[in-house]
Amino acid sequence: MEFRSYRLGDEGGILTLLSTVFQEKRDLARWRWYYQEGPAGPALIRLALHGGRVVGHRALVPYRIWNGREYAVACQASDAAVHPDYRGRGIFSRLTKEVLAAAKDRGWAFVFSFPNEKSLPLNRRLGWVPRQKLRKWVKPLFPSPLTRGKKGLPALKVAPGVGEEFDPLWELYGGRGGPGLCKDARYLRWRYLAKPGPKNYTLLTWQEGGKIQAYSVLAVAGGRGHLLDFMPGSQDPLIFLRGVEKYLRQRGVYFITLWPVPELPPTPYGLGYIPNPLRAGTLALCPLAGELPPTWRVTAGDTDYA
Repeated sequence: MEFRSYRLGDEGGILTLLSTVFQEKRDLARWRWYYQEGPAGPALIRLALHGGRVVGHRALVPYRIWNGREYAVACQASDAAVHPDYRGRGIFSRLTKEVLAAAKDRGWAFVFSFPNEKSLPLNRRLGWVPRQKLRKWVKPLFPSPLTRGKKGLPALKVAPGVGEEFDPLWELYGGRGGPGLCKDARYLRWRYLAKPGPKNYTLLTWQEGGKIQAYSVLAVAGGRGHLLDFMPGSQDPLIFLRGVEKYLRQRGVYFITLWPVPELPPTPYGLGYIPNPLRAGTLALCPLAGELPPTWRVTAGDTDYA
């Protein structure tokens, strides 16, 4: 068995392994976008090979973050995979320890990930600390006498692209929700515009005086709207959310889902949302250099690839 870092030319073996383990076709363009073209640089990838065949994969994708005091680099653990014929041999643990050591050598602050109930105990043994139970909330958007023709909501516009005008919004308000990913213009272009495949994202903006005051990112599919990112800026977040709901309702979307963010109530029952018990997850952090942040701002968009 050989354990080593990713080399150019390993892509075919990696994609074969990931397609087998996750039972879905993984394509090269999307792999390159996520693992090689991110705004904070290429991912750290450790592999296990047997007879030249990739049988284990552990990766950490770097992100520029705001830790509450300054900018740093943290990373997301993604696509942990061991071929079914090679499980039970300690491959996952060894790859994890090796990739964590490499990230620590680079000075990355910590790892964040979203382990499921099955993998969480193993992650805890390897240093992960559960921080937040995540809940997806759902609200029906069927037209009713109470919502039809409702006035006083902002007229939101779809942004055709992401220019530098988004950077001041991040610089002024991005850190108010606490430590989290740096979601400047470069990040937004990479995450939502450069991603290969169907473009089902909508960047919805609140504009006044020719300037962007707030934005949200939506994914719309099959009559459902998913709120992936939410940046209300200086505007009232509840009015902005109602404007987003109105936009979706006018386009025949029946449901909206979201993860609560700091600007919204942690349990948004009073806004008409109900919890989906089948869509719970866990945010877990693993320290690398220094202490973990006391809180971490997370949105559904942070787990979009997975």
